[in-house]
Amino acid sequence: MNTLPALLGMGWIGMIVTLFVALSVIMTVPFVRKILWKGLMVFPAAALFVIGALAVPFWHPLTWGIARVPYASRVGALFAAGVERLGIRSSNPLNRGEREAVARELWPEKRYPFLYEDVPPDIVRPLWEDGKLVGGRDIPWLADRHFTAAMQEKAGQLGLTAALLTFLLPLIVIGILNLTLTPGTPETDAAKVLLEQFPHEEPVYVSGWSVWTAVIGDAFGSALHALVNSVGFVLAWALVSVGAGLLIAITAIEYWRREQAAPYELISKDAHVRWPYRAEARALAHNSYVRQMRHATGYLKDSPLFTIGAGTGTMRVRGDLAAPSPGQALALDRESLFQHLMVFGGTGDGKTTAVLKPLLRQVLEQRQFGAYVTDAKGVLWRDAERIAGEVGRSGDLIWIGTGPNEKGVNICEKLTPNQIAATLRSVLHQTGGSSRESFWPDMASNVMRHMLTLGRAYAQTPQGKAESAVVHPYSLWWAYQAVLDPDKMKSALDALADEIRQLMDETNQALAKGDREAYDALEEKRQNLSGPAIIASQEYLSGAWSQMAKDTRTGIIANVSQLMDNFAGAPMLRERFASGLASNTVSLDAPLNGKVVLVTLSTLEEGIAARLVAVLLKTTLYREARLREAALKGKDGPTPQDRPCLVMMDEVQEIVTVDPSSGLSDATFWNVARSTGLAGVFATQTVAALKQAMGKDAADNFLQQTRSKVFLRSEDQATVSYACWCAGEFERNRVFDDGQWESLDQRRLVSGWTPLDPIDETASKLDAGPTFFFKAAKGLFSGPAVGQASARRTYEADQRFIPDKVGVAQLSAQQQAAWRAEDQERRYRTEGNSLAPAMTISDVIAMGRWHAFAHIQRAGVARQDIIELKHEY
Repeated sequence: MNTLPALLGMGWIGMIVTLFVALSVIMTVPFVRKILWKGLMVFPAAALFVIGALAVPFWHPLTWGIARVPYASRVGALFAAGVERLGIRSSNPLNRGEREAVARELWPEKRYPFLYEDVPPDIVRPLWEDGKLVGGRDIPWLADRHFTAAMQEKAGQLGLTAALLTFLLPLIVIGILNLTLTPGTPETDAAKVLLEQFPHEEPVYVSGWSVWTAVIGDAFGSALHALVNSVGFVLAWALVSVGAGLLIAITAIEYWRREQAAPYELISKDAHVRWPYRAEARALAHNSYVRQMRHATGYLKDSPLFTIGAGTGTMRVRGDLAAPSPGQALALDRESLFQHLMVFGGTGDGKTTAVLKPLLRQVLEQRQFGAYVTDAKGVLWRDAERIAGEVGRSGDLIWIGTGPNEKGVNICEKLTPNQIAATLRSVLHQTGGSSRESFWPDMASNVMRHMLTLGRAYAQTPQGKAESAVVHPYSLWWAYQAVLDPDKMKSALDALADEIRQLMDETNQALAKGDREAYDALEEKRQNLSGPAIIASQEYLSGAWSQMAKDTRTGIIANVSQLMDNFAGAPMLRERFASGLASNTVSLDAPLNGKVVLVTLSTLEEGIAARLVAVLLKTTLYREARLREAALKGKDGPTPQDRPCLVMMDEVQEIVTVDPSSGLSDATFWNVARSTGLAGVFATQTVAALKQAMGKDAADNFLQQTRSKVFLRSEDQATVSYACWCAGEFERNRVFDDGQWESLDQRRLVSGWTPLDPIDETASKLDAGPTFFFKAAKGLFSGPAVGQASARRTYEADQRFIPDKVGVAQLSAQQQAAWRAEDQERRYRTEGNSLAPAMTISDVIAMGRWHAFAHIQRAGVARQDIIELKHEY
């Protein structure tokens, strides 16, 4: 028998084994295996394509019906549950739904506490840095977060729809073909049936019953055979339909994955450039953030927040890891408020309406806060008065000024002669004619110091007490009059000398009588009137001052008059502030005890005298704060910061003082003001104006004490330069082609997309219709599976000019394309990287009225951004 096995000398079994081995060897070759796989997939792919074409008119009605049939709609949930059960058996804990366990392994709580605890909204930072998730995981890893239960249920419903269509459509088509293609049956005589007929003979018939008996038997046998075949076909086709449904469900999931993963696969440039080379900066930012979070949720947990504005995200784009996100608040906490705030801005640009008034409103809403509000123009108090009324604190208001219902202040009462003289010297230095040399201001303040020392002692004599009913001897006006009138000064000196001699006589008498109690009282009084400072002033006034050259003395008096003569034309101002009278006055410890003190004086209307009073008023407040601090120091109970006071000064350059000798000037006081319970908020137009008023060194120190700063639009060179200096410098990694991003923060600013955008866990947009059949058919050739997101190359090899013909030319073209892509990738990573200012001159000049650059302290960390402001007209 010439069969193939016989020719080969082997049996059928050996032939089968040989073919199996040969096929196995061939399948180890990837190229051959790929060709065979594609060949095998041609037929099911063609079937899917045909079914998809036939399903077009039935897809949406069937989907609509399934969604509304209770049992059918549950198929999606069963499919999702099946996927979940498969995940439970998986070795990957994420597939098993163990998200927290994975998170704690990737991001240990000890190192990343901000991921596990509530962080105040104003300091929450994005969970990415330098193009990667915190800790260094790539952004595409997050694409799987879109595998929601709703998406899996929807995929299950789509699979059911596809399975039903796969099952029903072929049966419908076969039935239609059977009906249309089966030929008709000719009519027969039911009575008798021709059995046979030979030539030239009569036909032979049999009865119809016999025929039909045989037909029925044959028909029953055929029907039974057809039924068995049909059931087998239906069961087999149902199994095929289930497989097609699962394939469609997987295809739908992969389609959804690719669509949702696409944005994650675009990697920003900072992931390539900043991440590998900025580890130390990230570590520093990370550690400061952890400390900031601990401080904000610990010591400052119950601290009120005072919002300045909302961030625009500009500084994050420019590389500042601590900067706020778009829309995030920049706010001062209680501790930061006591580190003081400076506001810069040109005329009419919104210092008062956009910063001072909103901030004052927030502070006054805190009932424990007192406030002291002053400005050179005498207008801020009106806004403060309205705000206090709106927050329910009208009963706390105290007005200081020259109006009918306003109070005065005995400004000399709580200040020493040295402190008053230092203030006078500072004002004289800052007024016209005295800025070039210090001799005349120094001499003028010196003589006023001696006169005030004399007046303070003279007020304790009988003559001084009698005179104090009109003008108190320890007052600015009395001292000024004594400078102008030598007889007034001599009368006070004589009265003081007489009182001292009389006290000495009474002391000796008490000593002779042995009245120790009277002796001690008289000796104490005598010491008060003859202390070293008083004796020095007596000697100066009776000696050096009286014998001074006329021209020199005249110059000194002229400088004193420059300040004091304005009181002559302002009787109400003189009476309430410069005469030392106690009637209709208030003590400046009021704002330290929860009151809202409004200074209504205007230097524009009442001149330099009002300016001097305003300066002395705030100096008195400083003195009261220091006295309160000393009284509470070392004692159990409330501290100065338990009864805080906000000091708000607009146009501060008009009322600052710089003399360091008193310890109460703005050049030195704000260094220690925090411990006194005073929080300063200051506004000025420019750095240049501040330096002109205070001098460079004093202004620099004053600015350093205001740890938080807000810069509105300005054209002043010094102010713009200072803002840019405060902002610092950061590395920029600029990009130049479409579809490229410098950083995730730049991408968010431009497109609004972030890798952690909220996902609706209950919704799914899987709806591609019967095209899933075509996608599944295509997927059969590449291996139907659910893939994983991965980063795309910035530049892929350009395949447009590669010839189709296999050969050396094609290989060379592919090589050139790969090299060009590598060159483009190298330039992308190396070009555009530079250290650049976070703020530029044009930013400050052109950012617009509704914006400001803010450098704000919060929980021990400086945060900065160009912010949006809300004006309060």
